[in-house]
Amino acid sequence: MKTLINSDGNGTTKNVPDVEFFGNPDSFALLCKASSQKEGWMKSTKAMEIPGVGCLVQVTTQQLSPDGNGYALAEALTFVPGVQVDCVYEYRGEKQLIGRRLVSMAPQDAPIDKNVKNLPDITELPATEAEMLQMMTDDDGGKEPESDDE
Repeated sequence: MKTLINSDGNGTTKNVPDVEFFGNPDSFALLCKASSQKEGWMKSTKAMEIPGVGCLVQVTTQQLSPDGNGYALAEALTFVPGVQVDCVYEYRGEKQLIGRRLVSMAPQDAPIDKNVKNLPDITELPATEAEMLQMMTDDDGGKEPESDDE
């Protein structure tokens, strides 16, 4: 049976005795995860921060096939500019990591690449792929041109 509860390299090492790693197994930080060993499914969202630029965000879904002879897997990967991973802690006698989230970069952490023009605020990101493609091809960051007509 496939182990669905792993959330980091350390947990994987404990739960999968023959695991082998190349590189940093924790390059992507887990943002959220839900799974059911009994029902054979798992969904997760992970982010890899690129300091001063943004995050690669990966969404994974695994589902045990109806006959129980394998898993169906779906993954998506996208780049979200202008955000960083923020750790959420709880204090109960000691500091404990209880989650992570994506937050807008503080101005001092914003991208410094002079070729990045009009980087949109995370709250203004386009909702559709077509809008994203349009924004990427516009020199003005996808914003409507201002009219000189009065």
